[in-house]
Amino acid sequence: MAATTTEDSKDTFVTVPGGRRSEVARTLAEPVPQALSLLDQFGLWGNLGVSLLGFTGAIFVLQPGGTGTPELSLAAALTAIIVGTLLGTLPVALAGLPGTRTGAPAMVLLRGLFGARLSYLPTVLNILQCVGWGVFELVTIATAAHTVAPALPKTGYVLIAGLATALLTIRPLGAIRVLRKYATGAVIVVMIYLFVQLIRHPLPGFTHGTWSGYWAATDTVVAVAVSWAPLVADYTRHSRSQRAAFAGVLAGYSVTQVLCYVIGLLALVTVARGHPDHIYGAFIALPLGSLGFAILAARLEEELGIDPFASGEDVGLPVTLGQFVQTYENARR
Repeated sequence: MAATTTEDSKDTFVTVPGGRRSEVARTLAEPVPQALSLLDQFGLWGNLGVSLLGFTGAIFVLQPGGTGTPELSLAAALTAIIVGTLLGTLPVALAGLPGTRTGAPAMVLLRGLFGARLSYLPTVLNILQCVGWGVFELVTIATAAHTVAPALPKTGYVLIAGLATALLTIRPLGAIRVLRKYATGAVIVVMIYLFVQLIRHPLPGFTHGTWSGYWAATDTVVAVAVSWAPLVADYTRHSRSQRAAFAGVLAGYSVTQVLCYVIGLLALVTVARGHPDHIYGAFIALPLGSLGFAILAARLEEELGIDPFASGEDVGLPVTLGQFVQTYENARR
């Protein structure tokens, strides 16, 4: 495959085939390595689809009218999750195609729509959005880590998480490959584990509830997915082909977002009983926390020969690591 040159106004981008050791160039003037395969994109977007909003945001699907309003039936809620995810992810996948085709990052592509000067406005808004999400994620990580290991203050965990994030930006394509090889499979396995644990509880009737508010519920799911549209080309510009970019984004993000929302929904109608604050707590709100929860649960069940969550009693879902261990202690007595 030969290098491809694309001109957009005054910007020229040269795309070149990438290999396993290819990395993002330091400046936009350098060639753009297109090294990410379909599996790389699937792994990346599969991880991006796992979010705290998926677990806790399920309350807005179950009760789109707000607290105290009629709940959607499981049939309506599950349909809203699937339809909303696909409607939100499809434009994201389509928005990534120009990035692969031209090698241009997302904000440069906006120049074709708004012109060079006016494009600065959405660029500034996008920067503010990224800063907001970055702060949100760092605080969430710090809160979860502090809950599990309170010896270090939250500020310390914020600094550690920020440093780790900064290190990942040094070799971003390498970080994506690591996610694909190690993190994605583990996250999906843990989410399936949580799904299985939750469906072991008694569920309400599949059609028990209402379809009123269905489109409002669907809209909340669409909004979470489509928020990635201003950023997607920054990742797909390094994809080997448009087909790999489109399929990786659509399949990777859709699968994990649907799983997140379904797990949150099941938690609400079983253990949490409509209280979003009780769904998981900080300890298992993030992928790595969920992995720790799953490993610890499997280990305790193997050693003690008990599973308090499978009993008929309402043991409640633990929020902290101490509550989790105490649940097993109570079941053993």
